[in-house]
Amino acid sequence: MRLTDLETGEVFLGLAVPQKKKYPREIQQDGFYTMFSFGSEFISEVEGLTGNDYRILFRLLSHLEFENWIYVTQTTIAEELQLKKSHVSRSMKKLVEKGIIEKQKDPKDKRKMIYRLNPECGWRGDADQWKKEMYSRRVEKVTPLFPNSKKN
Repeated sequence: MRLTDLETGEVFLGLAVPQKKKYPREIQQDGFYTMFSFGSEFISEVEGLTGNDYRILFRLLSHLEFENWIYVTQTTIAEELQLKKSHVSRSMKKLVEKGIIEKQKDPKDKRKMIYRLNPECGWRGDADQWKKEMYSRRVEKVTPLFPNSKKN
C-alpha cells in the first residue's frame, strides 16, 4: 500500500493502521508491530540464512519492544527454541552481519548487549517515531525520503 505524507508529499510503501481504533484486549496486551513490504523483501533476498536463522529471527520478533528494542538473552532464545546456545549465538551474529538486527551495548549495563530490529524492516511504535528514526538515519526508500541529498 502506498502511504503519502500529506505535509511533505513523500510516499512510503507499507501497511496503514487506522489511529484510535480499538483492538481486542488480547492484541493490546500482547502488542503488535508492522512489517514493511520492502523490509520483507530485503529479508527474503538475504543469502546464506538457514532455517534456524529464520526461527531465531521470528522468536526475536516475538520479544520486540517499543521502538524495535529486543531485550532478551541468547540463553532465553535457546531455551525457548530448544537449541544450543552456540547455534543461537551464530545465528544472531549472522543476523547482525546481514543488517536485519542491530547490536549495541546496553546503556544501563555496559556488560550486556541489546538488540534492535532494523527499522527499515518493521516497526513497533507510532509512525511519527519511525519517521524521525528514518530521518536520523537519512535512509532512502522507493521514493526518496531526502530528494535533495546526494548518494555516496
